[in-house]
Amino acid sequence: MGILDEYKSPKNRDILINASLKMIKDKYNVSINDKTLDKIVNNIISVISNDAILLNISVKLIELNNLTLAKVKEFVGKQIKMDKEKSELNDIKDEQNSIVEHSIDTSHVIYNQYISQNDTIEQKISEDDELLNKLQELEEKRRVTNSLLLDQNKIDSIANSSIATEEITEIDDNKIALSSITEHIYKSVAAKKPIVKKTFIINSHSRDWINQPVRNILQFNISIDLQQNFIEPYKIIFPSYVKDLTPLIHMIITDGSKVYKYIFILHKNNGDWDEWVLINNHHQNVFFINNDWKITFLDFLNKDLKLGNDDIKICEVSSYTDDDDNKGFLARISFEKSNFTNSEYNLERIRKYDNILLKTYSNTIVNITVIANNIDTILFSNNDGMFRQEDFINSKLLNTRAQYFLIFSYYSKEP
Repeated sequence: MGILDEYKSPKNRDILINASLKMIKDKYNVSINDKTLDKIVNNIISVISNDAILLNISVKLIELNNLTLAKVKEFVGKQIKMDKEKSELNDIKDEQNSIVEHSIDTSHVIYNQYISQNDTIEQKISEDDELLNKLQELEEKRRVTNSLLLDQNKIDSIANSSIATEEITEIDDNKIALSSITEHIYKSVAAKKPIVKKTFIINSHSRDWINQPVRNILQFNISIDLQQNFIEPYKIIFPSYVKDLTPLIHMIITDGSKVYKYIFILHKNNGDWDEWVLINNHHQNVFFINNDWKITFLDFLNKDLKLGNDDIKICEVSSYTDDDDNKGFLARISFEKSNFTNSEYNLERIRKYDNILLKTYSNTIVNITVIANNIDTILFSNNDGMFRQEDFINSKLLNTRAQYFLIFSYYSKEP
């Protein structure tokens, strides 16, 4: 049984109805008609199911249930508030006289209590920010695809009218959906100001490549304020040889407490580097609380993507002077860790006048210019006399032509 089938099943509907009854009774101190509540829950289930199918997104049952309960509370609370504002509580029957609007949303807590009593769902409730992200995805895609065509007069009429609890049974399916979900979508999305996004770039050569030579693993600290900003992956610039390894790339990102997975596909070639973009275009925010992140990549078989290494050791070096009196050093590369092949170093990408990184004998990292590259030997320029032969003892190289760049976008959270 799929998630949506389980979500729409009679068993899960009963869970949601009973949880809604307890929530409404405990928080609003009112008993709602069973037929009325059944109609509200069924129509919200229908709308959310249609959205999930339309958007083709992967969600968990617990997230769908939490979203349903949140929308039940929002719908019932909105009717209560409108009635209270127009002083119509005195005309409602005795069983509705104790309705009180509260500002604190504890629907998830009540639902969690109900779950523990019935032992039907054992997953923990998703955190508020993740639930909000799912809702934002539904709302944004619903607007983009024009799946709901809103009529302004109809919205105004519904928003300004007073609907007593006993009148809820007379509302048809479309009005329930419109009141509980679409009105919020229209106000929060259609009237939203354009989002101003900024970007930041993380490059693989800025990692601690001496202690972490494997290019596939990135560990770094984000300086963006995660409490004030939304962050989402934008694109990756990979060396052109990566597309020969896999048609798509899984990026796994974690802060030690949460894990997100994103899928990238090749978008276009930019010469020696290719541009990869997310396979899904809608918002895919990262909701982390820690600023220390770790990123790894998998290929289409879910195996580690072979991006190579940068522990390129120099095993021998000699001084060099050509006929034009250009001075330099001729360095011989050790291939002992890659079985005497170039497959992990990708040295064939290095060209004349390229700058690569050298870790010297004194543990200083400097740029050094390539004059010639024969894969197993590389000739470096030293016309300025900056280097000495002993600088190359136990030294290592980083191939700057085999690095990649992660581009993230971020924007301020609305107050």
